Amino acid sequence: MTHEINLLLSKHPFILYGPLHLLTLITIFLMIATVITLAKKINEPSYKKIGNGIAILSCMSFLFSAYSRYAFLSATFTQVLPLALCNILSFILIPLTLIKRNQTLFEFCYYSGIGGASQALITPAIHYRIPFICSIAFYIEHALILLGIFYCLVPYTMKPKENSVIKCWLIICGYSYLSILFNYLLNTNYCYTLHKPHGTNLITKLSPWPWYIPEASLIALLIFSCLYLPFYISRLYKKTRSSGLRF
Repeated sequence: MTHEINLLLSKHPFILYGPLHLLTLITIFLMIATVITLAKKINEPSYKKIGNGIAILSCMSFLFSAYSRYAFLSATFTQVLPLALCNILSFILIPLTLIKRNQTLFEFCYYSGIGGASQALITPAIHYRIPFICSIAFYIEHALILLGIFYCLVPYTMKPKENSVIKCWLIICGYSYLSILFNYLLNTNYCYTLHKPHGTNLITKLSPWPWYIPEASLIALLIFSCLYLPFYISRLYKKTRSSGLRF
C-alpha cells in the first residue's frame, strides 16, 4: 500500500498555484463567505447552533487529518499528536472559543489562526494534491480554522482588545521554543523548529536553522500587528469622533 501511494504521489505531485490549488482556495473562500452571510440573516439561537456545529466539525477535522496521515502516509503515533499549532487550534482552541466565546481564547485563535492557517492554505507544506485523502483532510482542517475565526468575528461580534498582539505573540514564541524540546524527545518537527517544512513557503525563504526561528517570530509579530491594525484604526476613529462631538 505504501509503495502504491508513493508511486501515485510521484505521478501526481502538488503544484503550487496550479488549477487544483487555486480552485480549492476559491472554494474555501466561497464556503466561508456563504456560511457567514447566512449566519447574519438568522436569529441568535440558530446561529449559536451553527457555531456549535462548526466547533464539532473542527474537532473532527483534526481526527480525520491525523488518521489519514497515520493510515496513508505511514506517520507514527507521535507525528499525529495535536501539538502543531494549527492542530491545537482545530482540535481544542477553535471548538472552545466557539462554544465558550472566551475573549482570551478568541484573541489567540484570531492571530495565530489567520496567520497560520492562511499561510498553510496559500503555501501548503505538502507534496500531495487533491483528490488524495490526506490533501482533502489538510484543506478541510485549515478551512474550518478560518471559518471558526470569522464566525467569532461576524455573528458573535468578537474583537481583539488592546495589547492583545504582544500577549499572543509572547505565547506563540514561548510555545515555539518549547516545541524544540519535545521535538527532540519525540523525534518530530512540530512548529518546524528542527528543520524547515517541505515545499515553497515563507519559512523556506528564511535563513538556515536555527536562525529562521527568531526571524519567523519577528515576521509573526508583523503579521499580528497588521491583523490588529483595522481594529486599532476603528477605535481611533471612534475616539476622535467622540472627542469632536464634545466640542
